[in-house]
Amino acid sequence: MAAQVRPASLPTIGIQDCLVLIAFLSLVLVQMQNFAQDPGVGWHLSTGQHVFSTGEIPRVDSFLASSSPRPWVADQWLGSTFLYALFKSGSWPMVYASLTLIYLLTYAAILYGVLARLSGSYIAASLAAIYAFKIGQLHFIMRPVMLSFPLFAAVTGFVYVLYHALKSASGAQAATSFRYAAVGLPLIFALWSNVHPSFVLGLGLLGLLPLSVL
Repeated sequence: MAAQVRPASLPTIGIQDCLVLIAFLSLVLVQMQNFAQDPGVGWHLSTGQHVFSTGEIPRVDSFLASSSPRPWVADQWLGSTFLYALFKSGSWPMVYASLTLIYLLTYAAILYGVLARLSGSYIAASLAAIYAFKIGQLHFIMRPVMLSFPLFAAVTGFVYVLYHALKSASGAQAATSFRYAAVGLPLIFALWSNVHPSFVLGLGLLGLLPLSVL
């Protein structure tokens, strides 16, 4: 039987990681000037304030100038509450700093780390992560969609781990990977489905797994 090729192990932190982080920081600084130029920021903060103060998810839209209340499915209530909690704790500097850190960690830590371990190549992982960063930079705005990026990256990591487990000849490795996925993925989607409706993209990514294996 041919030996299974495993991804090369890489150091946790090195000069390459620092260079990638510097590249990400430079891209963030370019985008930062338009970060809060979005009319929906106040709407999300007000929604979060409502949930924070009442402890209830809104069922009607109280922001419309309408004579009768209109039903509303607040599909981003948890993300809006998180934004308001940041604003309440430290005003705008806290919101800016926290969302920027979340965005950087998504690409410079989660996605880049997964790609580096799986590919065994810093260059390939760096280029792929920076390319993904530039594509996602369109949504570098002060909205709950920002919280979807680390969740999508986490699902990507699970998909890659499961893929390698299914392609491996080791039944023990596959069993361990599936145990982690059975716990981690439901938790991620339970959180994500209340943060932003983009959780369906994560479900689509999971749907590609069996096709990739085949």
